[in-house]
Amino acid sequence: MKHLTYFSFTIPYNEYAQIKPIEITGKWKLQENWTDLFAKYFNNKNADCNIMFKKHRVSQKHSAHSNYITAEGYCNREFCSAYYYLRVKSVPKKEKDVTVSVRYVFIFLFNCYIQFIKFFV
Repeated sequence: MKHLTYFSFTIPYNEYAQIKPIEITGKWKLQENWTDLFAKYFNNKNADCNIMFKKHRVSQKHSAHSNYITAEGYCNREFCSAYYYLRVKSVPKKEKDVTVSVRYVFIFLFNCYIQFIKFFV
């Protein structure tokens, strides 16, 4: 199975508005069903993987070095080792479509790296 290393997809603003971040107990989170919406557009670009999301983060520090929304996910198909990082670089402007950038990481190498770090720390 060949994976795209980098790609992006666009979410129409009216759909993004339904999941845009809200504050919950002092932390900003995307609203319910954000995974369904991200997966829908992800699968339009990468039908080989069935993405399952592990976590996401919404940053309220809007610096040039931080992303507004980040998420991590993996493919849950048997014998697939794909792991993905997703990001929305900055706060979407009202009525403008939202671009989500995606980066593929091979999970075996990722897990080996984590084990290597844990071993030496």
